[in-house]
Amino acid sequence: RYLPPRCRAGRRGAMGKRGGAGTVYTDKPAQEKADGTVLKSYQRMPTQLLLEWTQREKRPKPWYNSVRSWERGKFRQKVYLEDPKKKEASLEFSAANDSDSMFEAKEHAAMVALLKVQGNLPLERKFPEPYAELWKASVAAAADAAKFEPKARKAPTAAAAPAKAGVEGGGEAAGDTADSRTVMPLQAASHWSSKAEKANAERQRDDERRRERNRREAERENRRRANANAPILLSRRMRSQLYEALGLSESYDKSAVDDDMDMDEVELSAMARCVEEWGFTGDDTLRAIKASREDAPDATRKDKGALSDHLKKWLCLHVPEDELPEEFAAGRGQFEVRKASGGAPRGKPDKAKSGFESALCEVLGWVKQELAKCLDESDAETIFICVEGPLRQDFDNDEEAEEAGENAVAMLASGGEDAEALGPELLTRWQAAL
Repeated sequence: RYLPPRCRAGRRGAMGKRGGAGTVYTDKPAQEKADGTVLKSYQRMPTQLLLEWTQREKRPKPWYNSVRSWERGKFRQKVYLEDPKKKEASLEFSAANDSDSMFEAKEHAAMVALLKVQGNLPLERKFPEPYAELWKASVAAAADAAKFEPKARKAPTAAAAPAKAGVEGGGEAAGDTADSRTVMPLQAASHWSSKAEKANAERQRDDERRRERNRREAERENRRRANANAPILLSRRMRSQLYEALGLSESYDKSAVDDDMDMDEVELSAMARCVEEWGFTGDDTLRAIKASREDAPDATRKDKGALSDHLKKWLCLHVPEDELPEEFAAGRGQFEVRKASGGAPRGKPDKAKSGFESALCEVLGWVKQELAKCLDESDAETIFICVEGPLRQDFDNDEEAEEAGENAVAMLASGGEDAEALGPELLTRWQAAL
């Protein structure tokens, strides 16, 4: 009968490559390596498995180089796995453990590389003893280290290589010997496997430190702004009353001096700074020096910087307002308050409240709302307090009210371009409220 070619071929060679009747299959004999390891036909050394991995990844063959050992008379090697596309991504591995021979050092370096590139595979099935036990111990140690990462990685100072499997007669006896001793797991001498990985980790560490530093600076700045003292401007009449109430005019008149007053080197230096840098007149500075001789401590009078600051404080307090330099004029930081009320009225509206008070609350509410749109919460609160101070004063005439509006616009300008742009609209609303 007719048989298709497939069936005819099957009949002619039914056994295929298995051979015919009477064929006897024999396994290759076990090989003994230089370190005494017995290698069966199905087993592979770490260097062989690493070579197979480079072939699958289409990388050049790994090459090995000797490095200094931790202990004299021991050996260590480093394996290089080049990246054909990017040199910085080339891998290099060396064991932190010393080895008893150069052969073992080479195998240990290859095993450290396999722990990095194939650490999730059960390669202990392919390794002979004692490398199978060494692989399992190293994988378990790596898993524990991943859970509890140490803060500092130190290289061991003593050799930690496993003992030789010196028992002849196959893997069973070698396995029993390996189970009866403690196997020290292999660890990489370096935490980084390539220059690119190290550079990337250092860059991430620097970025984290920079973010943490910026976060702390932002917190300090927010606390400073939230607790900042907001300057408030007083009317001219109130400033004059305060000046007389504190007796500053009398102290100023009593400190009059002649032009031929003798001064030492420290006083001359402090006077030069007050006149040239801050713009005070020479006569006023002489008055301040005379007053400092009576009330300033000896330590202050012997230091140029301390004496200059002491004179500046005295001049800002005692010199009449019309004679102060522009930098220290009223409304530029001499008077401070801790807190001010909000723009909207609190509680139920009072029926007897004047129309101006209602209009003022509307203006302040508009300012607070617009500042919240263009500034941060802390900045908006600070600028609002500065604007609210001049507008909530008691005015004797229209001239003082207009001056208060101009001062409020000047406070807005200190908040930046966005806040400064609200100045014309604020003036318009303020004039309408008046």
